[in-house]
Amino acid sequence: MSADHERLSELFAAASRLEPGARRAYLERACGEETALCDEVLALLEHDRTNPALEGIQSAALEIATAAEQADLQTIGPYRIVRRIGVGGMGIVYEAEQKNPTRRVALKVLRAGALDPRLLRRFEVEAQVLGWLDHPGIARIFEAGTAETAHGTQPYFAMELVRGEPIIVYAEHARLDLGARLELIATVCDAIHHAHQKGVIHRDLKPANILVDAQGTARILDFGIARVTDEDLRRTTIETRAGDLLGTLPYMSPEQIGGDPARIDIRSDVYALGVLTYELVAGRLPLEVHSSAIPEAVRAVVEDEPPRLGTLDARLRGDIETIVAKALEKDKARRYASARELASDLRHYLNHEPVVARAPSTTYQLRKFVRRNRVLVGGVATTFVALVAGLALSLKLYFEEKDAEQRATASASRAQEALVLEEEARAAAVAALAHEQEARDEANAARERAEDSAAFLLETQEYFDGLFAAPTPYTDGADVRVVEVLERTVAGVDEAFPDRPLARARVLQRVGVTYSDLGLHAEGLALLQRAAALFDEFEEEPTLARAQLASALANAYCQLIDFERSLAAGEDALARFAALEDAPRDADFAARRSLVQALTASNRWEEALARGADAVARARAVGDMRSLALSSTQVATAEVQIGRIAPAEAHVREAIAIWEELGESESIHALDARKVLAATLFWTREPEKTREALEIQTANLAALTRIIGRDHIALTEALEALGAMCGQLARPDEALAYFERALEMSYRLWGDTPNQSVANVLGLRATAKIALGRVDEAEADMLEAIALLRELAPGSGVLASNLANLGILLTRKQRHAEAADSFEEAIAIRAPDADPTEPRLDMDRTRLIDALEKLGDAERAARPLAERAEARRMRLGP
Repeated sequence: MSADHERLSELFAAASRLEPGARRAYLERACGEETALCDEVLALLEHDRTNPALEGIQSAALEIATAAEQADLQTIGPYRIVRRIGVGGMGIVYEAEQKNPTRRVALKVLRAGALDPRLLRRFEVEAQVLGWLDHPGIARIFEAGTAETAHGTQPYFAMELVRGEPIIVYAEHARLDLGARLELIATVCDAIHHAHQKGVIHRDLKPANILVDAQGTARILDFGIARVTDEDLRRTTIETRAGDLLGTLPYMSPEQIGGDPARIDIRSDVYALGVLTYELVAGRLPLEVHSSAIPEAVRAVVEDEPPRLGTLDARLRGDIETIVAKALEKDKARRYASARELASDLRHYLNHEPVVARAPSTTYQLRKFVRRNRVLVGGVATTFVALVAGLALSLKLYFEEKDAEQRATASASRAQEALVLEEEARAAAVAALAHEQEARDEANAARERAEDSAAFLLETQEYFDGLFAAPTPYTDGADVRVVEVLERTVAGVDEAFPDRPLARARVLQRVGVTYSDLGLHAEGLALLQRAAALFDEFEEEPTLARAQLASALANAYCQLIDFERSLAAGEDALARFAALEDAPRDADFAARRSLVQALTASNRWEEALARGADAVARARAVGDMRSLALSSTQVATAEVQIGRIAPAEAHVREAIAIWEELGESESIHALDARKVLAATLFWTREPEKTREALEIQTANLAALTRIIGRDHIALTEALEALGAMCGQLARPDEALAYFERALEMSYRLWGDTPNQSVANVLGLRATAKIALGRVDEAEADMLEAIALLRELAPGSGVLASNLANLGILLTRKQRHAEAADSFEEAIAIRAPDADPTEPRLDMDRTRLIDALEKLGDAERAARPLAERAEARRMRLGP
């Protein structure tokens, strides 16, 4: 689609959701000087308005009648008409002025030509319904009555005037991110739940009936076709006749379209809320039926499944996709039972808690497959990637079995023919029979493997389904965390798979990786080690799962600063991948990157560069552009650390160019490459490149915020990087602001759980506070960071840096003895693995010497003096 066409489509979609009288003004503002574009959209809207597909040909006549009626209507009762806001088949809505009390109201007047008894009753019901409802998310009614006009007696009611935009238009104009959109629709769910508690079903929820004011508060309007569920209240209402089609088709549930009022309940509103949520996050309707003829639109709503959100936008995979799919279930029994439940699940997602909604089970999807004869599709969460691989293996073995059985049948036929041949053919017949038996044996073995694989798949899927469905706010309280689910998984794994040690191993492997992804590296490593022990004891032949486990162990050891074990596990992973005939190439490259990561983290820069360069060459040779980009970024990272700025910039710019060519310019990997580019440019110390670095990192933060849409460790790292840059540029106020944001997000992510991310930010915040002269606060931050790092990352470079910074602070406070202890500990951590001439080591020794000289401890200063002299001699050469 061309950019012009795309712009035209966006304007048409936005304008079509507005009241007709507001469309021209909106388009004139949006198009500016592009008058031709404005005229083209208006022409399309006019064509759409006169299309009888959904709204009917009566709209033009309605406009004419309304204009005539409005011409001589200046007042209604005590209200002076200011302007017309909108018009429908039943009534006209005006902005009006009330004198006592003085205020502007929305005045809904039943049209003179609509005094049909049923419409009159419906108008009265709307007024009464609004009187029952008292919620900040629902427009309030002030008064209802009748007035004598030139057209006779006209009923009216006055209600709160909401100045706002339809919810979809507001979200676009306000540029709301994903989290803000979900919180907005959750507040709409709250208001609808209030109506449901009062026995009222709205039945016409759509963007035009939900306005959002300048403060971001959503208000629900137009209860004109609402239905009352309470028996006592129902006596005052008029029931919809069977076959009546009331509502707006794209937002109507399948049972509402059926026209049987007995089948409509509050879950019809839940369906409409699902449509609105889908439209808010995807920018389109689940089913594009607004331009279809009514019979086709009805069929689509009843029969067609909307595209799953994850197929439209990868960011919407997982919980959001599952929540919206549950709200949009064709079978109302499978939907959320109330709007409150939908709101609750949306907020679980926003708070990073497990959601109640579950993706359709394999059994349910298979039933739908058989019933509808369609290809089985469905989103599978990241946690079940291993299980999906198992399913693929089961299917592969199944088809191998079928092939083997077919070969066996053919062989049997040939053997039967051979038996009737002459004596000289007996040898061939015996050979054929032997081949037949071999084929049958192969088929039986294939069947057993398939059955075993299928059994494993079903057992593990049911196990995970049960675990991830178990925690709910009803049984577990309001604060159910992912970690609690993982703890349940580990606690129940032995009981769940008593006779399947390899199934236990795979579950432990999956949960161990998830723990590591959450930053709980020690817990993750313990589970990965248990999984490895089970694999090593019970696995009969090398498998891909065991090779991947070795790679996961390498990553876990690296995060825990156990670099020797990390490197050993990485080498083990490479050897295991090499032993497999058809190991995935990307898995092999991932193991190579794990090795480079461990070498880089342990300051073994030259080895890291050699390994990284080898991975780059291999990826380039086979044309694996993704692996080439990832390894090039790693090489650039190592090059920056040893001051090779020019080649680092070349490598990382190549990586960024690859992501752009692949159409993944805003992927997490592309953003990571830009982060490395920013660091590379920053360390040139050239003013122009420093400015570019800040611009890149600021844009990176904005992109991550937009893409992720919620708290995430990648965002804390981006904030840390910006803060560090500002600190180096002597802008401590800005640095502190970034560090504060990063720390607040880290606490929201990890709570009270000890985490290295929190420790890192505390240490960085301390440096900003030192620059601002807030030394006591800085010392408290440093001590807290060091305590966490002693527990989580003993022997790490980041612990050494914090100890050195603490020593600098203590020196400033004239506490030289404590400062010397900090410098000595930092040196003890750095020295074993570092190049003796490494500049940070030299600075630590110099500061230690200064502290000891101030203490008059020449004996203790002798060793660092000698070590510094030797290192400087090595650096300068003979």
